[in-house]
Amino acid sequence: MQTKISRRTFLEVTGGAALATSLAGCFGVGSSQSTTTGGGSSSSNGITVWDIRTGSEQKVVQTITNDFNTSHAKIHATLNFFQNDPYKQKLQVAMGAHNPPDIFFGWGGGILKSYIDANDVYDMTNDFNSDPAWKNRIIPSVLSGATFNGKLYGVPTSGVQPVLFFYNKDIFKQYKINAPQTWNELLNAVNTLKQHNVIPIALAGGSKWPYLMYSEYLTDRIGGQRPLITSCPISPIPGHRMPSLRPIPRFSSW
Repeated sequence: MQTKISRRTFLEVTGGAALATSLAGCFGVGSSQSTTTGGGSSSSNGITVWDIRTGSEQKVVQTITNDFNTSHAKIHATLNFFQNDPYKQKLQVAMGAHNPPDIFFGWGGGILKSYIDANDVYDMTNDFNSDPAWKNRIIPSVLSGATFNGKLYGVPTSGVQPVLFFYNKDIFKQYKINAPQTWNELLNAVNTLKQHNVIPIALAGGSKWPYLMYSEYLTDRIGGQRPLITSCPISPIPGHRMPSLRPIPRFSSW
């Protein structure tokens, strides 16, 4: 009879940590110690991976998984792709049944915390800290969304690149604007363009969430992290007022 392979063994011995690192947007690992569970499709020598990537990113994930399977003959990773919104419901159902996939895509934060509280997500802290090559690839600050009570439950290794603005060089030249290097220079460029009836910044916001991303950035940069962490309209931190609504009118006026 085949010996059951635990997720801990998978991470520490077989190179599964490398797979998780390569695939992660913010990946967590299901808490059940046997890979015979995990979304109902794992076998004693296999793991399931749930992801939502599409297009060229999906091809990259598939290639990484194929390479992993080729180099690890005793463990087979089965990769399942889902559409974004249905995936959220499917993952919630799997977690509610305490039958999560072995490795799953997520967004960290409060939803991940609810899965952790239900004991459905594996504590990766020791595995992560014991592998310097893995740990040193990641900027510590980006781990906060998957860290709770000092323990790590996910590896955010994609989608952590800087957000960039592209600008029209011809328009900037026409109105004698230099590419902004500071926050104040950006504000001055915006004001100059508005004075000439040019829309300063255009954003594809059909999905709504891109707007929220930039308002979050502005709130964080202008108001600081402390009131954001409190997550309430009136900050419980003595002498500190919540600035969360202040950047939004400025952003919308652009």
